[in-house]
Amino acid sequence: MNSTLNKLLSEENIHVNYEKLNDEILGCYYSIDGYELIVINENLLDNIKLHNCILAEEIGHYHTSVGDNGPYQVNSSADDLNHSRTENRALRYAVDILLPTEKLLALLCCNESINISNLSDYFEVTEDFILLKFYFMSKVKNVYHIIDDMYLTLCNLPNVYITKIIN
Repeated sequence: MNSTLNKLLSEENIHVNYEKLNDEILGCYYSIDGYELIVINENLLDNIKLHNCILAEEIGHYHTSVGDNGPYQVNSSADDLNHSRTENRALRYAVDILLPTEKLLALLCCNESINISNLSDYFEVTEDFILLKFYFMSKVKNVYHIIDDMYLTLCNLPNVYITKIIN
């Protein structure tokens, strides 16, 4: 398990159980009378990258879903929209915890030939999670300064460009 996630679980006194769940359910966060519990599908124990992503997202629910005790039942479009917002907040938290922007930019600075697969291996997350990080970064701004005359450009996702300004 990722050391950052381990530290968060310990600091927040969040318990993690691994259970046999339906294949479509990868994880759930519950808060019951002050007892914080994340249940993770035991099938993820063999996939460390996906495990880290799902666990981070469930920790994200702990930090961003005040008053939501899940699981959700969608009865209307308003319920569906609220659920989507809740998931989005938890995902944004998760990518920021596992892929801090400064650390990502520092890694890009030192490795001109780096690709999504390399980033996935380095951060021990899925490639989709890396792309999700770039998506959330693009919502803040489209261009990030890496170093000197190098910039990360996120204006044509899923394409990501590292450009060098030549004077």
